[in-house]
Amino acid sequence: MRVRVTVSEIRIACRSMELFRFHLEGGRVIPPTGRIPGTLFHDQIAEPLMHALREGTFPGALEAIYEALPDVLEVNRELETLLHENILNPWLQGNGRKLDTEQVFGLTEATTRLATELAEILSSFARPPNPDDIRHWILPPETTHEADLVLPDGPDLHIVGRFDGVLMDPATGRVFIFDYKCKTDAQATADFLQLALYADLLARSTGLSAEGLVLYLGENGGTVHLPAAELDEMAHSSETMEFLAQVRRELLAKGREVTST
Repeated sequence: MRVRVTVSEIRIACRSMELFRFHLEGGRVIPPTGRIPGTLFHDQIAEPLMHALREGTFPGALEAIYEALPDVLEVNRELETLLHENILNPWLQGNGRKLDTEQVFGLTEATTRLATELAEILSSFARPPNPDDIRHWILPPETTHEADLVLPDGPDLHIVGRFDGVLMDPATGRVFIFDYKCKTDAQATADFLQLALYADLLARSTGLSAEGLVLYLGENGGTVHLPAAELDEMAHSSETMEFLAQVRRELLAKGREVTST
């Protein structure tokens, strides 16, 4: 027997159990947006970039990145060009009037930061034999992963999650999970736990051990790198198991369906 919960719901519970109960009762939990809505950045910038790299959407882009490897500054320059000229600027031309000036600046800065962080990772990967092989560095974005977590004295937790982005170097097996956040604040614990659970889901469903990167998009934002061992320890600590058992109690108390499959 098991009860279903998403990683996003677990993050809500980590922020506040009262907020989680409100969510389970049908209330809408609106995340803080900061300078720019995180969903906007994810849907219009980050995810299209991952699809473009994986599918070779823009002619010459993969070849330019390939020629720039392993120079991190040159890779950064090519990624910035790809992001700004082919993804951000066309979107702003059609939709920029919906944003205020501060949001446009925030979106532009976040796009530049994404290029910088990706360049650091991609330039560390082993240069493949052909430019087209770069596509294999990008695991399909927005793929759903799920697994059962066995907890004592009750049904298992069936945990479901979708990642913002996953990169893998086939030559070394090194894997990175990305997560984008619109604010840097006291919710860092929830952010890190969310990434740890994503890494655990990836390991359970694919056998891949992943490092984590939380990219904060807000003003004075930055990137937090979490090694694979740290994520694994966080996902399986006694504190996390006790917390997830409490999440299960709240799910059952609010009538979340228990299923056999």
